[in-house]
Amino acid sequence: MAVSSATSAKDIRKIIGGIQGLVGKMTRELEKVGGSTQEVSAAVEEIGATIESLSSSANALSALAEKI
Repeated sequence: MAVSSATSAKDIRKIIGGIQGLVGKMTRELEKVGGSTQEVSAAVEEIGATIESLSSSANALSALAEKI
């Protein structure tokens, strides 16, 4: 019975170690996704600002064209 308990304890330690490894991997992957999401959000904001600038330039050109 003592041998069986020792074997079971060893198996449990292996399983727990495997779970800890998987949780660590999952955490790292989630951090990568979080970083990517922030990068995408920043890019979208930059694109929005560029579109606003282009729209403003288009309006100014339209006003100049009307004067000509």
